[in-house]
Amino acid sequence: IDVILPRVVQLVAEHFKSDAAVIFLHLGDGKSLKARAAWFRDPARKGEEFPVSRTILDKAAVEGASVLTNDPEADQRFSASQSICQYHIRCAITAPVQAMKKILGAVYMDYTSGKERCQENDLDLLTASGKQVGVAVERIKLEEELSRLSLNSMRALAAAIEAKDEYTKGHSDRVAQICVLIGRQLGQ
Repeated sequence: IDVILPRVVQLVAEHFKSDAAVIFLHLGDGKSLKARAAWFRDPARKGEEFPVSRTILDKAAVEGASVLTNDPEADQRFSASQSICQYHIRCAITAPVQAMKKILGAVYMDYTSGKERCQENDLDLLTASGKQVGVAVERIKLEEELSRLSLNSMRALAAAIEAKDEYTKGHSDRVAQICVLIGRQLGQ
């Protein structure tokens, strides 16, 4: 996830020529969001706390709605959003990151200069991108879980074999430690 999402957010930003693009994913509690990848044209917007409109973001990440607004400062839905005023956001688009009807987070994009209006097809394309990101995230999570389960199965099998013979007890752990040391020496 930490390898793929930064590349995806960069491709989204480049394709749409946006001033900012951020992919947020829900944390384990399913409520809190964390920015997992971000791209900002303006270095002043970069930082630990990614300055995006939470009001617009929550529409996608909580409600599952894709949102496009061409004048966020005048849009009654987002009039209370301080980040919109602070960063002079002229257009913002957000879409849910989802897979199998499960909302995993949101992809957010905005423009502070240049582009006058966002188009409906921009919203459609970002919504489709959010679904593709969701599928990729779910697949990565499933692969990680499968890898973890396979490793646990191997550990259980090794423990069962070693439990039968006192002479071989700990042998698998020692071999694994030696393999790790050899791998480190080889730069793996």
